[in-house]
Amino acid sequence: FYFQFFIRIGIRIKNFVRVFVVDKITDLNKSLLKKQIQLDFEAGIKVYLCMAEAIRDKIPELDFGIWDGDYLCIVRLNRKKYVEVKLSSRKKDIKEAEEWEKVILSKAVSIKDLDKDISLFIVKYSNKI
Repeated sequence: FYFQFFIRIGIRIKNFVRVFVVDKITDLNKSLLKKQIQLDFEAGIKVYLCMAEAIRDKIPELDFGIWDGDYLCIVRLNRKKYVEVKLSSRKKDIKEAEEWEKVILSKAVSIKDLDKDISLFIVKYSNKI
């Protein structure tokens, strides 16, 4: 359901951006993650990849979304389990999240050619292990 929901949103919203924050480069070998990236890409969602280590010390939240500039959703994990979801419509929170977005996008790689760009990303970051 989760994946189908985001695919439909990506079709409806023309400027939908999704950044996959990768903890380990080997995560990109997981079939579920590859399928999710592929489905988003095919749905017209602007897909980016970013290594978590590039942003972890620069922003306080790694898993968040800004909806239509009006709502912020933050998802908190603890040992790969969801522990908290925070929703906010406060302008202050949204502005702060927009700054996080800028930081992430400055470190992220845009995926224009699915197979080629993911392969280049893997090669680039495999050398940094």
